[in-house]
Amino acid sequence: MYTVPKLHDYSAAALQQAANELLCALEEESLAVKGEAELTLFRNRWLGRKSGILTQVNDEWLKAAPREAKREAGQRVNELKSAVEARVEAVLAAPAGSVAAPLAATDRSARAAVDVTLPGSRRPLGAEHPVIRTMNEIVAVFAAMGYSTGSGPARAAKYVANVWSPRLASWTYSATLGGSGKGSFREAKREA
Repeated sequence: MYTVPKLHDYSAAALQQAANELLCALEEESLAVKGEAELTLFRNRWLGRKSGILTQVNDEWLKAAPREAKREAGQRVNELKSAVEARVEAVLAAPAGSVAAPLAATDRSARAAVDVTLPGSRRPLGAEHPVIRTMNEIVAVFAAMGYSTGSGPARAAKYVANVWSPRLASWTYSATLGGSGKGSFREAKREA
């Protein structure tokens, strides 16, 4: 497994030798990629933003270079960056029979399966009020126990008509009791 060496000599020959070692390690590791998990590890190992090899090369070679060698080191790091990115892309887009080919094929078929001309699914606006939700839960509990539900003005009218109307008919409002001006309820005499 390749580790980025610290450079003490920033001459063109030393940079070229370090770059060749890095490219050989890249080639060996790219040929060892067999599965989907290895593909992800390979990509993260070489292109990772925090601890990827390219990031380490930038830190160890370019940032640590003396002022007079920064130009040569920067050119070499940019060449390595282009070569590593090209190799990683080649592994990701490998020919048929490798791991990356089925991944790319399923990605294309998934994009083709979505018909963008069809209307999208509508999501309901807002949410159910907590009181209504609680009432629906209570109704569901009673329905599970075998009770039936009924609602609406027809049920309420029947209840009022059958239960309360005989009593209400016998009561009347009178405002002229004793001339006090205060009204009261009294039972009206039924005519038989």
